[in-house]
Amino acid sequence: MAQGAGHGYQGAKLRRLATAGILVAALSLSACATEQRGYPMPVPTSSSPPTTTTTTGNRPAAWSMEFDVGAAEVAVVGDVVIAPQETSFIAVDRASGRERWRRDLKVTGGSKFRYQISDELIVLSESRAASSEPTLFEVIEASTGRTRWQASTNYLNVYGHAVYRTDCTGMGTRDVQCATMRHDIGDGKASWPHPASGTLGHDVIGTWHQQAPPESEYLSIWVGPSTVGPKDRPWASVATATGDVLPGRGANHAWYTFSVGELLVNTDHDSNEYRCEIAMEAINGSTGTRQWSASVHGGRRKEKDECQKRLSGSELSQMIGAGSRIAAVTADGTPQLFDLATGSTVWAATDRGTPLDGDDRSLLVSEFADQGTLTLLDLETGKKKWSVPDPGFDPYPSQRTTFLVGDRVVVGGRIPIGKFAGRPTTIIYDRETGREIDRYVGWVQGAGADWLALLVSDGDGPDELQFHR
Repeated sequence: MAQGAGHGYQGAKLRRLATAGILVAALSLSACATEQRGYPMPVPTSSSPPTTTTTTGNRPAAWSMEFDVGAAEVAVVGDVVIAPQETSFIAVDRASGRERWRRDLKVTGGSKFRYQISDELIVLSESRAASSEPTLFEVIEASTGRTRWQASTNYLNVYGHAVYRTDCTGMGTRDVQCATMRHDIGDGKASWPHPASGTLGHDVIGTWHQQAPPESEYLSIWVGPSTVGPKDRPWASVATATGDVLPGRGANHAWYTFSVGELLVNTDHDSNEYRCEIAMEAINGSTGTRQWSASVHGGRRKEKDECQKRLSGSELSQMIGAGSRIAAVTADGTPQLFDLATGSTVWAATDRGTPLDGDDRSLLVSEFADQGTLTLLDLETGKKKWSVPDPGFDPYPSQRTTFLVGDRVVVGGRIPIGKFAGRPTTIIYDRETGREIDRYVGWVQGAGADWLALLVSDGDGPDELQFHR
């Protein structure tokens, strides 16, 4: 899912600077993270049937349920639909919509559920509004709701089949100390002989939605010394097999930093704001020597000709792209695919456009960052597969939501004119031809190769989640 500049670049910058205020709690480095008292356990399956009303003129849904929007997308794991809501995390049967299990927030008033999926397991965390409180998390079997293991930590990351815990002491002081440990996702056992000093990074290449990104050979880690300020703390690469931190160091620019093989790549989106320029450099993780430096660009919004600085999709930490290649814009405003392994452009398209979403097959671009013609490009070659006229979604600051799943391209937003003026609309296109397959009234909450989840409302009763197959 990609959003049309809804957050702006300040959010990305602030999230980096906020890392200086690293959270609390001493590191609990047990070989196996043990269960803690007070965690919720699976509740009995609800006997009440889902609602089946439809209030929008959409074709009948397979099932629907009352719904309030949570902090994450709807997803499907096997025969279970994950429907995160504001205060409850609910799993329902995909075929019938009946509730299977749930978790309720332990603390209200700012707490939020976040989750990532790794095969048949879900890592569910409850982040707190207060930075002084740790994040609670548990690893749950999606089909049964059974908790495999659970713990708390200051920073939580999930890559592939691994859970990374970063625990800190001295939060809010110049003496803050943080350490990161890798744990097996299935049983919580620690993988390394000792923790790595530093805070694990979470910037990745690819639009993963709620799926855990793959675990690469190296990951980025924000290291000390702890007696300097956040802008002076460098980045390094940590070997995921051993926990050894490589000696090379990269500068912190308060933007994105991630590992591409042994290379440590960081970005600076403030180098030339007028030209929408994004400076990048790659440091050898073993030696610290610069391997390459280059610039790419962000797209421009049609309204006010403003720059969209980010290169991300739905999550600020997820770069649009695949493998070592990211989608960006050239200096003359055309989409390009840039290889971070070599520091060079793989291809550049001929028509204007800003990357909106992508996967390992296709790149969806918009004529402008906030509106305009939609075009699908082949990710490998940059060749245009099709273009469709602007669906007419409200431009920035409204959000466009997109999914590239299976043989479908799903695009959602609010259309201000026409039969359903002012109401959210979701359009499904055929990935191969661009032909419009279906159109719904409602905000898209999640999509797969053969399903669609919509938030709909008639304005009188409670909102509902419609599940279409």
